[in-house]
Amino acid sequence: MQLFNCVEASKRYDDCGMKILLILARKKVDKELMEQVIAGSDAVWDEIIHGDIRSNLKQIGLILSLLRRHGRIKYCFLGDATQIVNIYINSVKPEQVVIIDDGASTYQRAKMASSGNYLVKSRHQEDIPKLKQLINRVLRLGPDFFNRASFFTMYPRIREYSKDLRIVHNDYRFFRERVASLPVSREIFFIGCDIKRYVLKNPERFEFYLAAVGKHYHGRNWTYVLHRKENESESQRQFMAEMAQKYGFQLQVFDRILEQQILHQGWQPEEISTFYSAGIDTLSRIYRSTATVFKLRVEDVKETSQFALSEMHRSYKEMNLNIVEI
Repeated sequence: MQLFNCVEASKRYDDCGMKILLILARKKVDKELMEQVIAGSDAVWDEIIHGDIRSNLKQIGLILSLLRRHGRIKYCFLGDATQIVNIYINSVKPEQVVIIDDGASTYQRAKMASSGNYLVKSRHQEDIPKLKQLINRVLRLGPDFFNRASFFTMYPRIREYSKDLRIVHNDYRFFRERVASLPVSREIFFIGCDIKRYVLKNPERFEFYLAAVGKHYHGRNWTYVLHRKENESESQRQFMAEMAQKYGFQLQVFDRILEQQILHQGWQPEEISTFYSAGIDTLSRIYRSTATVFKLRVEDVKETSQFALSEMHRSYKEMNLNIVEI
């Protein structure tokens, strides 16, 4: 999603010259997915640089090369950053640092930027040890640039955290032009998200929620679109295949992000739904599909996910999405 939003930003901020894209991937599947995003977009890049996020040494090599060749930057669009990337941004001091949406984490990052505690708190609001704070300051490893960053975001409500936050609303105007004439099919896409591992306190509760979705769509054809993190192992795929048979849905894996897959297939579904996916935010803004959210019970959600989940549901209500209480 970061890259998809970066493509849109590259068109909105069109008063710049050379456009350079730096991609840091952890896994082969992530790299391939991002390559599909690039191939499926109509953005033009003067240079595309691939790096390995697992290797600090390789990242340092990339950053040194960038410093030599591109030491003056007007806009720096940033999805997520590593400490090595932070060094580059803190060193070149771009005229503008623009934070790109990365799903629900945008809320957390906006809150950190408005509170000014980004150098003493981690992204999960845990205290950073004093020694590490000192090391970060000396080596410029922290996100020092947060105090002057702006946000290119589909969540304008983050301005509530501080009237001083600078925001440009991402309404996906350029991508919407490309999909405006797509016909609507009587299909239902349920957007997967690995809530089993990352959101729910008890992973066994996942089947309870899946059963509720099956009951809601009883008698209708619906497709569960697997998130890449739900498709990492044979045991995951086997489990979901068993769930599909038990609760009457189809499984689908796409090699593109869903925003671009719908354009590629040439039709949009009648309805999109999810438990907990930022994808429904983008899709409901881009396409004409009905959007439905199956609400997780607060007592089932890990404490680390509760803030983002509550903010997302506030957004869903403001957007008048259908909310199904389970």
